[in-house]
Amino acid sequence: MRIALVSAVYDPKHPPWGLAYLAAYLEKYAGIRDVWIVDRNFQAPLKAIAGLKPDLVGISCHTVTYPYAVSLARTLKSMTDAPLLVGGVHISSCPESLSRDFDLGILGEGERTLVDLARLFQEEGRLSPGGFHNICGLVYHDGDELIKTPPRPLIEPLDEVPFPRRDLLNKRYFRKAYREFVSFPRCLSVGIFTARGCPYRCMFCASSAFWKKLRLHSAGYVVAELRRLFESYDPELIEIVDDLFTVSKERVASIIDAMRAEGLLGRAKFVCQARANIVDEELCEMLTEMGVTTVCMGFESGSDRILSKLKGGSVTVADNRNACLLLKRRGIGVVGGVMFGSPGETIEDMRQSLDFISFLREVGAEASWQLVTSPMPGTRLWNDAVAAKKIDGAYDWRQSSFHNSREPVFLEENVSPEEFRKILAEARRRLGPMATVRRLRTLKRLVSDPCSTAAMIYAKLWNRWMPGR
Repeated sequence: MRIALVSAVYDPKHPPWGLAYLAAYLEKYAGIRDVWIVDRNFQAPLKAIAGLKPDLVGISCHTVTYPYAVSLARTLKSMTDAPLLVGGVHISSCPESLSRDFDLGILGEGERTLVDLARLFQEEGRLSPGGFHNICGLVYHDGDELIKTPPRPLIEPLDEVPFPRRDLLNKRYFRKAYREFVSFPRCLSVGIFTARGCPYRCMFCASSAFWKKLRLHSAGYVVAELRRLFESYDPELIEIVDDLFTVSKERVASIIDAMRAEGLLGRAKFVCQARANIVDEELCEMLTEMGVTTVCMGFESGSDRILSKLKGGSVTVADNRNACLLLKRRGIGVVGGVMFGSPGETIEDMRQSLDFISFLREVGAEASWQLVTSPMPGTRLWNDAVAAKKIDGAYDWRQSSFHNSREPVFLEENVSPEEFRKILAEARRRLGPMATVRRLRTLKRLVSDPCSTAAMIYAKLWNRWMPGR
């Protein structure tokens, strides 16, 4: 059986990890090795699929790229008789949006569901609605009726999932490249998941809504995968892609102990996600020992009133400030984002967020960026927008991008679009010097010979423009 898994997401910096996990699961539990990942970032999907002649086509997309996925499926319908499936965060959160251009949608975690569908195809030589009712986690059209089968139980223990098929990913993801926000500019980096989900339920987060609950790989599983990464790629940087790697200090400690036992400590640097309310001296010491050079956090707002709404009162602006100071004292870089246009946000709240951006500059954070608060299906933010009739059937899915530059969905009546645009412009102005600092740091590291003319010029520029940094 030949299966093409298509990534409709446009993001050349981040591989389609979900498809690599699906391919590995199909191989281990269904014995199917003829699986290809068609990556929109580096391939023309229509041409690639035409050449592969697959028996089954699965398309993965986010909310923002759902219109592209539908357009792709519509064209594929005229090219192939292979069943067309859609999966990912969007269709799982918004199954009623299933286009008839797809034969069916996979809801939630897709590994076991895709194996069941592959076995059904192998047994019957086709996929038809008559065989769907015994498979959990599906949505499909049967005549005029939209049918959802019972939810698929989550995979537990998570170690049941094999390591992703990185060999199916485009080789460009595994070349030396300039990495933003890390302590050295050009390196070979590889991503790894050590968990799925997050215990927190931020009102804007579609990821926690998709994964339902937190599940962790064992320290032994994590270190076995790290060992394989070093054998296959010898990376200088490992990006831990979890929503929240630092959720448990005990688990971080157990991973460090297992790395030490395997002689892996010091082999590479790490980047991970943290949360300000759980950053303390002990955690910073652990991260330093592990080799973490950069921590990413969602700051969201400089207003405690808005931050409490967005994150359910679990973190404060003081927590964000304290976490930045603790990490920087340990020499760990800090990056994160600030959101504008949240429900109930006033101009004064936005000005407090601008002040927080200025604080990030003062402490020497590696970078920050401004985002526009946008509703994602499946989140409380989305439900609130629907209830307030801010979203209707004519909603353009592309507006759910946090980088959307148009008027935000939740802009308060007493805040004009002109005022909001001025706030965003001011945020970009305050963020500008942070990019300059990052570039100068990069140039400083690139010049290895302290006696070279270039090194002396850069040193003079550094001392003149960035004293104390």
